[in-house]
Amino acid sequence: MYVNLDSKKTNFVVVGGGTAGWITALLMRHLYPSINITLIESQEIGILGAGEGTVPQFVDVLEVLGISVSDLINHADATIKSGIKLVNWNGRGKNDIIFSNFVDSPLTDYVDMTRIQFSQIAMVILERISQGETVDDVVFNAKVCNANKVKFKFNKTDRLRDPVYHFNKLGSISVHFNAAKLANYLKTVGVTRNIKLVDGIIEKINEDKNGYITSFTLKDGTEVPSDFVFDCSGFHRLIIGKHYKCKWNSFKDYLPVNKAVPFFLPIDENKPIPPYTEAIAMKYGWMWKIPVRGRYGCGYVFDDRLIDAEQAKQEIREEVGNVDMPRVIGFEPGYYDTPWIKNCIAIGLSSGFVEPLEATSVHIAVITASLFTTYNNGAVLRCEKTISRFNKIMQEYNNDVLNYLQFHYLGKRTDTVFWKDFTKRNKLTPLIEKIIQGGKDPMHLLERDLITSSLYPLNLILELCTGLRFFDKEIAADHFRALYTGSRKAKYDYAISNLKEIQDKTVNSLIDHKDFLDYILKNK
Repeated sequence: MYVNLDSKKTNFVVVGGGTAGWITALLMRHLYPSINITLIESQEIGILGAGEGTVPQFVDVLEVLGISVSDLINHADATIKSGIKLVNWNGRGKNDIIFSNFVDSPLTDYVDMTRIQFSQIAMVILERISQGETVDDVVFNAKVCNANKVKFKFNKTDRLRDPVYHFNKLGSISVHFNAAKLANYLKTVGVTRNIKLVDGIIEKINEDKNGYITSFTLKDGTEVPSDFVFDCSGFHRLIIGKHYKCKWNSFKDYLPVNKAVPFFLPIDENKPIPPYTEAIAMKYGWMWKIPVRGRYGCGYVFDDRLIDAEQAKQEIREEVGNVDMPRVIGFEPGYYDTPWIKNCIAIGLSSGFVEPLEATSVHIAVITASLFTTYNNGAVLRCEKTISRFNKIMQEYNNDVLNYLQFHYLGKRTDTVFWKDFTKRNKLTPLIEKIIQGGKDPMHLLERDLITSSLYPLNLILELCTGLRFFDKEIAADHFRALYTGSRKAKYDYAISNLKEIQDKTVNSLIDHKDFLDYILKNK
């Protein structure tokens, strides 16, 4: 239930800068124009700044805040992201490629519309499984990525000052960005929108007799009053974790990666700039490779029970050559059971972190901040039922993330114990156990309502599992032959042929990624 809390007497405090902190502060300012909003950050502590890939919901929220893709390109070295390119997850080398598409862009994407029905999608899945192929040649999003295009068609209108609106956008897009530059830009915007910035370190959290936070005392003695708090303190987890000592739900028995070695690589901007994140399977985990203007942001995420940091760095050198790797980040995958406690909500890394794959941390952070606006009577009225419902939804979302990420590790790669014995060394989620009990029969998913994920629809999971060769080829071939014969198959063949023709024609009409970025920069 939404409650009007737009009052000059209300003090919101955001603890922590960085992307999560400033987006939260800006969203609260947008929704509640008269509230006093203070953001506390410390230049001494700084920000992590490791995450540089996002999801479409991130761009949607920024556009609501009046921050366009053009702004991100101009101020944060942003590039367009239309998906994730999974490389070598089946152990067949550099040409072993699967595109993981956005939540809202599976088989039924922009140019598909109603031209292909779910029954025909099922047929695509069965056919590709039986052939040991991916579905990328019938997914518009994957074709756009392969062509180094972006989902924009030029349609200049001189009346629109922002150059991104000189294009028609065809489907969902997201961005990659330089995390430090984005945080600084958002800070600049935030200060102009009357968000009070306080540079300091919190020394004491003051609360009333019921445990509600009333103010913060900083190291220099400054007192910051608070009626409601957003804990965006990142891995410090200052309030929900350290102050309220919330229960931690660990995923370490399900997802073994727990260390990351981040680094940068040079990018040749005379060559095509990929409009996607690369996730390259390594011997004991995987490596992300994210293009922004001027460089790639990279990192190897690995299981430190199998190799140590020095071995991981050596594997990186074998893959990309000598690079500077000054730090190692450790984490335990999981989340806090109740991200909303009393008058405080944790958003971003402070509420939990599973792993970098699929930009799930950014996804959950945006969802959390947005969901507050629906359940804000928990802040105004301190309604425990509302807070409990909010926390339950966040628990469901985090478990959706776990299910989706664990699917990624169930491919055919078997060259190391990390991959070969993944299902023996790690627990499987109840959902995946049920699917495996079905004998890797794709119809077990197609005909049964096993997946009820709020975040990841069945189509998306089927696409991923098909690319990973998760299902049994012979079983799929038997289903395909039995179900699709005669006129039914003829209709399917026509629909797929028509679909490919429309997709290819549309992709050819789109603008090259680098040309798009250059146009935005030249017309700022």
